[in-house]
Amino acid sequence: MIKHIKITLGDFKDFQVKHDFDDANLLNMIAPVATMASKVKDMPSDCY
Repeated sequence: MIKHIKITLGDFKDFQVKHDFDDANLLNMIAPVATMASKVKDMPSDCY
């Protein structure tokens, strides 16, 4: 599991370098997704 996490983090850093993102830009991109995911997680299953 730890090896998988390290590989993922390495891929993430490569992505960051290739697309010239700094940490702030990535956080701005990720934050809305995290918010949406947390709202969906708390949503009742019978809600359409």
